[in-house]
Amino acid sequence: MKALFAFLLVAILSTPGTFGSDSQKSAKKTDTTKGGGDKGTAAISEVQFQNWGPTECKPLHPGALPASRGKSAKFTYEVHAISDDAPAKVKSVQPYYLTPVADNPITLYAGQELIVQIMYKFAKDKQPTGRDKDAALTNARKVLDAEIPLITIDISSAQATALNPAPVRPSQGQNAVSIEGFPATTIKTMYACAYKKPIIGATIPTVTVTALVKGVDTPLPLLQTSLPQVHTLSYFNIATGLIASTIHDKTFNRVESTVASSTSPAQFKTVSQTGDPRVMPVLFFTAYLFHPIDAEVPFERGDFFPQPSIGFSLTSPSSDFMFGFSSEFFKRNVQLVYGYHYGQTTHLVPGQIDDPTSKDAPQTVKRFNGGAFVGLTFNIDFIKGLFGGGAGKQ
Repeated sequence: MKALFAFLLVAILSTPGTFGSDSQKSAKKTDTTKGGGDKGTAAISEVQFQNWGPTECKPLHPGALPASRGKSAKFTYEVHAISDDAPAKVKSVQPYYLTPVADNPITLYAGQELIVQIMYKFAKDKQPTGRDKDAALTNARKVLDAEIPLITIDISSAQATALNPAPVRPSQGQNAVSIEGFPATTIKTMYACAYKKPIIGATIPTVTVTALVKGVDTPLPLLQTSLPQVHTLSYFNIATGLIASTIHDKTFNRVESTVASSTSPAQFKTVSQTGDPRVMPVLFFTAYLFHPIDAEVPFERGDFFPQPSIGFSLTSPSSDFMFGFSSEFFKRNVQLVYGYHYGQTTHLVPGQIDDPTSKDAPQTVKRFNGGAFVGLTFNIDFIKGLFGGGAGKQ
């Protein structure tokens, strides 16, 4: 009978696949092209046929995303039986339905492993037990094989428009590592799992759950829902702006110190004059080594964390270099930059003869000096927003 149900499901869905032996083993993933998504782009579907298992779905590919963002994102849905008070005709058509748990994620990030977990909770007085773990699991599967022998989880993704495009802030992927689960002696909950790794930025995942259910002649749709759009984490940034430095340049001029007389020529001396504080346009490169930035959401408190930055002057790129830190400055796409300025200033050539009768300007040379700088840089999205061309916030 179970083989007949399985054959019927495959024939109706017209999706090739094989059956998994437990909650950690999925069928061969088959890519099929579907319409939909933004501007009619294709959606890639991963259909996974699952038998029930005692192990809660754990990441199969933990990857390399920072712990602060989460290496995987798990969406859990619980199977519920329709009320006993429902009309018999309704119960025969839709005996079960799924509801999401309260703590499902609200944000997805590119590179994460997407986990879809279906859970079936046994009533307290009907929890399967056994003399050992294998016996308890066998009893649990007997119960579910009589009610919901097979469940299918289809994870699709469609390309969408980026929430807030930031082309100079790219993302990175993950590496694969396998993790095994463990069974329990008393079975309280059974799970079916599906995985999609990695999820891609600026896409919208869609989950469709279908099951073979006792008393229903055709595969029963339990869920079809869209998940939050996938955000892209940024690991570096390039921005332009203005900085002010404590380094002051100097000018050297010959001024008359003694007026000429009938017996002696005029006398001159060299006078130095300190210039105004240096303000210059700059280009900065920032590496988000400690806290990758999600540029598609409004400013977060953690974005103010200092990140290492280097920059140079756009007017004198070979003469002024900046080494320091950058912090997102209370508004998305605006950064506070600060640190050490290594720049050239004007100095007198040492050892030159000072002729008091000469009014010619003294010889000078450029040398590097150090100082501090502070300023603001801006991403192109911020500048576009000032003129009404920026992307909207989430």
